[in-house]
Amino acid sequence: MATMGRYPQPEISLLAFIDILGLGVDMMDDYVHAFGKIESFQEKLATERELRERLAELKIFTFSDSLYLVLPLRSDMDNNVNVISFCTLMSNLMGTCLLDDIAIRGAISIGNVMTASRVIIDGQTFVSGRPVLEAYGFESIQNWVGISFVPRHCIASSMRPKYVALASLLRDEGIALDYEVPVRDTADLTESLALCWNQDELDSIREKVAELIQAFDGEPVVQKYLNTQTFLEFQLRSLGGQ
Repeated sequence: MATMGRYPQPEISLLAFIDILGLGVDMMDDYVHAFGKIESFQEKLATERELRERLAELKIFTFSDSLYLVLPLRSDMDNNVNVISFCTLMSNLMGTCLLDDIAIRGAISIGNVMTASRVIIDGQTFVSGRPVLEAYGFESIQNWVGISFVPRHCIASSMRPKYVALASLLRDEGIALDYEVPVRDTADLTESLALCWNQDELDSIREKVAELIQAFDGEPVVQKYLNTQTFLEFQLRSLGGQ
């Protein structure tokens, strides 16, 4: 990686912030259960070997019940292929995790990101940049199970042309859809670009969400799954059997 003096140089990257839901303060006190959920997620990430082999530059940072996944977009790489592979990986993880009772929610941003596996102390990892805050902020207000892009107006103005091109690519490939993402504690919906669930597993995912809605009937958390169900039906209408 190029450096500025002894510091790593920021690179234009895709950054996904992924949160494993259901591991709140009380749950994190049950360290065995919490670690099991996080370990299961990482195992599913490891099984996506074909996509990860295509994403040789992918970096993963784990913090508590959350992960940052960072993919540099370099001029000497086929960025379209890498963007598609990255978003397909996220889509696959949404489905396989939910079917194994691991609900995840996330947000993806694009911009200058600085990463390092060693800064001063061996073993230290580091990730920084505006997309870190953008992705974390948008993920934290969503009220569903799913992954979407940070809204275009929240992205740095210099990155918006890249965002527009990326969004067009993902729409054309049937990987993402324009959608008003539901957010918590407000009636407002936020227009964004939502990743589609894996079409091959869509029936099983819809059945799983219906089971969760029934299981959580009458509890506040049920709204999260009702909102997920609404998007699944929107995806089905939009893409059909594609």
